[in-house]
Amino acid sequence: MDEQQPLNVHTIEPELLRPAPRKIRKRPGHTNAMGCVQVFIIPHMLIAVGLIGYFLMVLAILLLGTQSTGHVVATRTYWPSGKSPHQVYEATVRYMVDGREYENAEKVPASVYPTLVEGTRVKVQYLAAAPDLHPILIEPQYEAYKQEGGLVVFALIWCSVMGVIGWSIYVLPVLYKRLIISGKPVIGIVTDKRAIQGKGTTYSVKYEFGTERTSYQSDSQIASKMVVNANDYYATRIGESVTVLYDERRPKINLIYRCADFEAIDAV
Repeated sequence: MDEQQPLNVHTIEPELLRPAPRKIRKRPGHTNAMGCVQVFIIPHMLIAVGLIGYFLMVLAILLLGTQSTGHVVATRTYWPSGKSPHQVYEATVRYMVDGREYENAEKVPASVYPTLVEGTRVKVQYLAAAPDLHPILIEPQYEAYKQEGGLVVFALIWCSVMGVIGWSIYVLPVLYKRLIISGKPVIGIVTDKRAIQGKGTTYSVKYEFGTERTSYQSDSQIASKMVVNANDYYATRIGESVTVLYDERRPKINLIYRCADFEAIDAV
């Protein structure tokens, strides 16, 4: 790897040379906008938790469930409230478990709804511990696996997106704050920066550094990226050296000190 020379001579800030844990404070000029985002995203995270529960429930029913034969006792179609343009098709199924009768209304595809007349025999799969908890029609012609599979795929996509967002707005700020308190300071070098346009503009800075056993000039350097605010983005130059704080146990958790929302207090 070619050795990249910094544009400036940089020394580690004196407040970071004090023994950890360090006292910290909010860095001037850094707002608490993330707090508003955290509040806004809470309902979406709760939906993700519910979808995880739904996914586990469906998985348990399909893999561990018990089958029973039932029959259709009623059918109906209706338009859901809201702006949905799709009509809902529903069949109510009655089945027996250990001498006890259960009924469940199941949404079915429009293509098979006409075949589910009253009295049609169907197979139902359910959890023995909770026979009335979301029993699933498993007859292949009713496309139950396809229908449940579509909901499970949606749940996985939603939870994956919320997982990434949750990491960024809940977990990462806590890790960054801990780095200011007890992170190991080293000198790194800025290698690139990008401003990505969307509904807003996302600013990010790429940099490389070595742990205390290496340096940013060695082949064992660590490449990383940090999302920063506009002021820090424009104040940062490609090729300049900066102070990087990293977790000694997990060096991939790191940040550029001067771009962080908190700063150490230079006091005893």
